[in-house]
Amino acid sequence: MDRNSLDKIRKMSETLAKNPDSLVFASLAELYVEQEMIDQAIKMCLSGLRFHPNYLNGHRVLAEAYLAKKMIQSAKAEYERILELNPTDEAIRIKLEALATEEMEVEPAPTVVLEGPQLAEATLAAPPEEKIEEMIEPGSEEREAQEEMSPAASAMAMDTIIRGLEAIRKEGEPPPIAEPEEVKIGGLSTIDQTLDDLLQKPGVKTAILMEPSGLLVGSASDVKIDIDERAAFIAGIFSSSERTMERLNLGGVNRIVVERGGSRILITKAGEFILAVETETTMKLGLLIVSAKRASKAVQQLVT
Repeated sequence: MDRNSLDKIRKMSETLAKNPDSLVFASLAELYVEQEMIDQAIKMCLSGLRFHPNYLNGHRVLAEAYLAKKMIQSAKAEYERILELNPTDEAIRIKLEALATEEMEVEPAPTVVLEGPQLAEATLAAPPEEKIEEMIEPGSEEREAQEEMSPAASAMAMDTIIRGLEAIRKEGEPPPIAEPEEVKIGGLSTIDQTLDDLLQKPGVKTAILMEPSGLLVGSASDVKIDIDERAAFIAGIFSSSERTMERLNLGGVNRIVVERGGSRILITKAGEFILAVETETTMKLGLLIVSAKRASKAVQQLVT
């Protein structure tokens, strides 16, 4: 493993140790796949998806890890989950169809027909006891254990591996056993906490965090609305505005403010995501912008 990859793994592991529900788990798992550390990638995805079951990138990386282990059915299940969440993802649809085609092209196992004396002599003897363990699907017990491991614990374990690799590279001697550091859950707020804090501002009615595709990442609301539908519409508004500004050669879009009736919606970037905050028009616009900036910064710290 090269130095650059080690540094990336260390940084992401530290982020997960501080924030076990960080979305960085998918990027770390993808790096594991690149380094052919497939079991670690699967473990990381399963742990992270327990916090973010609808995170598309997490399901995509998990599918790739399953494919690397020839776990075709598991990979198909992840691709199908992605299409449930985002039916317009043609790239995933093509991959799913390719897997189905490959399965159809696999030749069936030959059938042995026993007749007469051969049938009488054939026995279905149980395998020797020492062979039973070999027949268990490789990694099945490990995967069950991995599902119970938190991202923070996994990050600590990976940090131990990194220290060991660095010690071998620098000194050429076996590394000492590293004591895992204490994991302090807290520190930076989670995404849900960040949105809830934003909702506590006077006049704020709804706070929504979404991917540019419109897929919901998190939300907090005091009103009854279809959050998923609202996220899709807002992402469409932001995307259309960006295209319009590009065609007019006016640069990118920092934020959009939409007012209608007694409501105002501020739409702004939050790292790789889009943050939308709906308020009453009585809330001062300057206060809204400052509050949205702070929330965006908190989100970026959680996912980087």
